[in-house]
Amino acid sequence: MNIFRLAPVLSRPALLSLALLTTPLADAQTLAADALNTPLTLSVEGNSLLPEAQLQQLLQPIAPPLNMAKIRARADALQAAYREAGYGTVLVLLPEQTVERGTLRLQVVEGKLDQIYVQGNQRFERDNILHSLPGLARGQTPNLIAVDTNTQQANENPAKSTRVVFQPSDVAGRIDALVVTRERAPQQFTLGLDNSGSESTGHYRASLAYLHANLFGGDQQLGLRGEVSPDFDARSKAVSLSYLAPWYTLHSALEFTASYSDVDSKAIATPAGDALFSGRGDALGLRYRWYLPKHSAWRQKVYIGLDQRHYRNDCSVGLLGAAGCGSADASIAVRPLTLAYDAQLGTQFSANLQLVYNLLTGGADGAAADFEAMRTGAPAHYSLLRGSLAWQQALSTRDVFNWRTQFQYSRNALVPGEQFGAGGLTSVRGYQERELVADSGLLSSVEGLHALLRRDDGDAALYAAAFADGSLLLNQRHTPCRAQDSRCRIGSLGLGLRGQYQQHLQLRLDAARAYADAQRTARGDYRLHFSLAYGF
Repeated sequence: MNIFRLAPVLSRPALLSLALLTTPLADAQTLAADALNTPLTLSVEGNSLLPEAQLQQLLQPIAPPLNMAKIRARADALQAAYREAGYGTVLVLLPEQTVERGTLRLQVVEGKLDQIYVQGNQRFERDNILHSLPGLARGQTPNLIAVDTNTQQANENPAKSTRVVFQPSDVAGRIDALVVTRERAPQQFTLGLDNSGSESTGHYRASLAYLHANLFGGDQQLGLRGEVSPDFDARSKAVSLSYLAPWYTLHSALEFTASYSDVDSKAIATPAGDALFSGRGDALGLRYRWYLPKHSAWRQKVYIGLDQRHYRNDCSVGLLGAAGCGSADASIAVRPLTLAYDAQLGTQFSANLQLVYNLLTGGADGAAADFEAMRTGAPAHYSLLRGSLAWQQALSTRDVFNWRTQFQYSRNALVPGEQFGAGGLTSVRGYQERELVADSGLLSSVEGLHALLRRDDGDAALYAAAFADGSLLLNQRHTPCRAQDSRCRIGSLGLGLRGQYQQHLQLRLDAARAYADAQRTARGDYRLHFSLAYGF
């Protein structure tokens, strides 16, 4: 009979947290000499999480000569298997035992959840917090991958953030979960004012937005927004609606959007008489998101969406009427399918990639003839690739560097509403909004921020900004994006201010000088952009 004795390693978990745990195995107290040359079979007690086939593969018999290093390696492999499956609170123990007939017993403590404590919630009910974390269930071993994915999705709610901490329970072999929340009011109104308009449609845009971040108690979000041009008799107006329903058990969400806009331009004098332009647009969208498990420190999600956008244009030139407008009087409807991937590394880096294909054609203003009337050579079944990258790096306690880029590429001639636009406050500053458009385009911007004033509690801050923006645009079929050029470049340099007070007031002010001609901006022109938002 071959006998050797092993010391106990751990009787119960001593420390449990979201960090994945490993447990060292003790050396043998005694090891009979004849046991060194006998094959050793490993058995597992207490497992209900890993399939039996996986256990057998991991715990193949140990061939002689035996030593503690070989035993430790097998137990570590089993611990790693639990960790990779998401069960980081599971411990693999090697209890004190007498090994007979070549069999060694490993004990698994699965760390089932005993109590769940919620801390910091005042506006959101406890049931709401736990509804967003279905990976936490009393009496079950929490899967940390699932809990982390739940937390990622729950923290996209703008009115709350959630953090889960695991800690030892008073019950031996079990753990407790502490859910720490930070909140703001679920219902928010935001007043906005900016100068993103144009001379023909009014320079200013005033907006009112409403958000309910917990509509039916399950984190459903309803957003409403209205916008008018206060300096143009409100003849430029837009309204939009959005609704988001999260499904935490499926790590997914369904989003619906709808919008309508109506813009009437001022009359433009031409040799044939005054030209009058008006445009109306409506859009519907449905998108389904999947939240993927975090890879290393990267948070990921994919989505599929189907949209319908209808661009309706009216034009009249003097006595010629619509006949004097050409394609400016054409209307078009697009129904693209979008597949997209998002990745984010904390608040430092983010990336997005979208593949767009106009799937459904026909119907009112959606036939091939309508696309041809809007633009010669534009196919109804067009495709394009879009993407963006953003990077933020703190250089010191007062200085931050930002870089962002956006691109679109298409081998097709696109109708205007689907083209890449350059110019404006969030694009190339110093130019009007979407002053240049093309089928393909690249935008890049670098910006440095320096804190002029900042309260220690973060409630108020004022930053100075210096930036450089640039964009390259390229059209198919030699269609000009500026004068006679089908390949256009614009760029700018400027200075600005960023102001913030608590979570209520946001101010952005940018002054930029244009370094290339565009449609309405000449090289050397200066433009001031501003945006003001007040939330309550």
